[in-house]
Amino acid sequence: QSGHPLSDHYDDQIAMYREGVYHRMPWSDDAVEEAAVYRMRLVG
Repeated sequence: QSGHPLSDHYDDQIAMYREGVYHRMPWSDDAVEEAAVYRMRLVG
C-alpha cells in the first residue's frame, strides 16, 4: 500500500480491509528472513 494517490498500490488493500481480512506481518528476525523476497544491501 502507498500513500501516494497516483501509485498503483494506493488502494490495493482496501477491499481486504473492508472485509476485515488482514495478512500477518513478520516481526521476529527469523520470520522476516523467512518471508524475505529481496535483500537490499546499502553501502556507502
